[in-house]
Amino acid sequence: MPRPLAVLCLALALGARLGAQQSAPPPAASAPVPSPAPGPAVERIAFHQAIERALGRNPTVREAAAEVLRAAALVEQARANVLPHVTANAGYTRLDRDRRFGAQVFTPIGVTTANATFSVPLVDLATWARWAHSLDDRRVAELSAADVRRKIAVATANAFLAVIARHRTLEADQRALATAKAHFDVSHQRQVGGIASRLEEVQASQEASNDEVLVAQAGIDLRRAQEALGVLLAADAPLDAGDEPAFEGLATADEALAEIDARRADVQTLAARQAAAERVLRDSWRDYLPTLDFVFQDLFQSPATPFQPARAWQAQLLFSWPLYEGGLRRGLVHERRALVDAAAANLAGTRDQVRSDVRAASAAIAAAAAGLAAARNADREARDALQISNLSYGAGASTSLDVLDSERRARDADNAVAMAEDAARQARLDLLVASGRFP
Repeated sequence: MPRPLAVLCLALALGARLGAQQSAPPPAASAPVPSPAPGPAVERIAFHQAIERALGRNPTVREAAAEVLRAAALVEQARANVLPHVTANAGYTRLDRDRRFGAQVFTPIGVTTANATFSVPLVDLATWARWAHSLDDRRVAELSAADVRRKIAVATANAFLAVIARHRTLEADQRALATAKAHFDVSHQRQVGGIASRLEEVQASQEASNDEVLVAQAGIDLRRAQEALGVLLAADAPLDAGDEPAFEGLATADEALAEIDARRADVQTLAARQAAAERVLRDSWRDYLPTLDFVFQDLFQSPATPFQPARAWQAQLLFSWPLYEGGLRRGLVHERRALVDAAAANLAGTRDQVRSDVRAASAAIAAAAAGLAAARNADREARDALQISNLSYGAGASTSLDVLDSERRARDADNAVAMAEDAARQARLDLLVASGRFP
């Protein structure tokens, strides 16, 4: 029935019923509870700003940066062991009396001594290898910091998308609430006019109250998502999504699979750890070699004695070769070999997982796009069905239950669109992350 004709029929029916009615109308059902007042404004932030702020302020990123500095300090310590050392010492000894042999003083009552020692390792292959190992560890720390930055960026992006999705869900529930309230108003007017029963009015009120609950829960979920985004950005307040990211520059599955080792910071970190462990294992033979150190001392004593002049020097070559240490070096070799095996297994497992993520994300993009198109089509049909149900109900050609069913279907279709949009955004982000093109 055309909308003007339906409205005319409804007006004629209401006028006839009100003119014939003698008794007072029954009390109306309680109106739905109004929506809560909006809370304080939340700062809105663009997607690229959120990523930059997270990478600059997040405590986990700062902790990873501190680990890089610590690794650099360990390199300095390892290097110090292969460079010359110079040490100065001084002392004063006081005795109860001189040590004499006849009139000759052999040890004076007070003796001041001083010496300066210069030492340098001439041959120490194991110590030199530890310096190289510390350089490897610094490289691993730098790659680990890059991987931490990647993880924080991904977590921030997911939190940003969660805020957008919660907004869409809240908007869908608010539209459903507005529709339910409009239906309640119509049912109330029809009940007042004697056209509809009180049951229809109560059912409409109940539906609106149910939508109030959904709106309130969606508001809570949105606030939690905003708080989570604020925590990632080290902000002492919730933050809101200010735009919708485009996520451009997607790679094909084949391109992404070929770029894993070059772009994924986590794969590079594990590969560096395996290489560092293999170098340590290869250098195990150095632990069995002797060492040769050179030591030079400049000595001073006051007063001089017959056995110790006032100024002297000595030079030493110190040769050391550990022949047996109870199996310590053999145990170290076994431990290093196990670490290599563990690092290789970890790298292989991560590569398999990354390849799986690339394939899954690539397939999810097409599926998510199709799902979004279907959800939007279903949403349009649900809205059309709701409009037809409202017109039919206004003309008396359908019942309140038909309208309630159409309202619920329209609300579910709106929420399905929100979820499909989130799935489409998430699939594009997942492919960028899996291919190493984000951040």
